[in-house]
Amino acid sequence: MGSVLPLLALRAFTETTRLGSLKAAAERMGVTPGAISQQIRLLEDRLGVTLLTRSRYGVQLTEAGESLYPGLSRGFGQIESALLDLEVLTRGNSLTISTQPSFAS
Repeated sequence: MGSVLPLLALRAFTETTRLGSLKAAAERMGVTPGAISQQIRLLEDRLGVTLLTRSRYGVQLTEAGESLYPGLSRGFGQIESALLDLEVLTRGNSLTISTQPSFAS
């Protein structure tokens, strides 16, 4: 498959699967449920397989979705972990002191 897949679509699929609904994934990602649905549809079109089935009770993974989800979940977990490590590394030690303005001057 050598083509580059859209990261937003991969993330939308992963969040929808993890949270079990388009609405919850949309809230988590700060977009509308329609945007999530559109991204998943884009991903399914690019891959040529159906990843999720939708019902009034939420979403269910297809066999292809069950195959794809664990790897994507691990990948996004590693990205999040790397960013947290970077935050710890770059966060400077700071000291905040509060005082009266007259004393500070």
